Amino acid sequence: MNSKLEFRIIDRGSHDLADIQRLYERSFPENERIPFHILLKQKRSQALFFSVYEYEKLIGLYHIFLGDEVNYLSYICVDPAFQDQGAGTAILKHIHDTYTDKPIVVDIEEVDPDDGNYIEEVRRRLFYEKNGYTSTGIFYHFFDVDYELLSYGGIVSHQMWIDLTLKIWGQRAKGARYKGR
Repeated sequence: MNSKLEFRIIDRGSHDLADIQRLYERSFPENERIPFHILLKQKRSQALFFSVYEYEKLIGLYHIFLGDEVNYLSYICVDPAFQDQGAGTAILKHIHDTYTDKPIVVDIEEVDPDDGNYIEEVRRRLFYEKNGYTSTGIFYHFFDVDYELLSYGGIVSHQMWIDLTLKIWGQRAKGARYKGR
C-alpha cells in the first residue's frame, strides 16, 4: 500500500453506507457482530467508526471503543480484493499513530488446532504480532466464542479490561467466563 489512505467517520449520512454495511457483515460472523445500526448510534465520545478509502474506493473499516484506561479496537477489516497488499498494516499504523494516549487492545479467536478455522486464527494472530501486539494473558469465553486479548502500546490488566467491558456492554459483560482465573 504505497498510496495515502483516507479515513472517514461513518454515520447515517455516509454516501456509501450500504457498501460499508455489506463489508462489515461479510467480514465478521453474525455471532461476533454488534448490530450495524447500533454502531451508527454510538456517541463519538465513547466509540468511533471509520471507513477507509484508497483513491475513493472503499477498502476497509475499523471501529474503536474509547475507554478511560484502554482503547478497544473491536473491528478492523480489509475488503478481500485489497488483502495481502499492506492495507491492514497501514490501517493499524494509522490507529497506533492516532490513539497514542493509552494501550489498544484487540480480541481474537483463541488459536485452537482442533478448530475448523485454525489456519485463519493463526494468520490473524501472526498479523497482530507482526504489528506489535502481544498477549495480555487474558482468555475468555463470550457470546459462544473463545477469545484471547492482545495489546499494543502498554500493559493491560485484567481489571482494566473488566472495567472497559462493563462500560461497553453493561451487565451483559458479566456473562463472560474467564479462563485460568
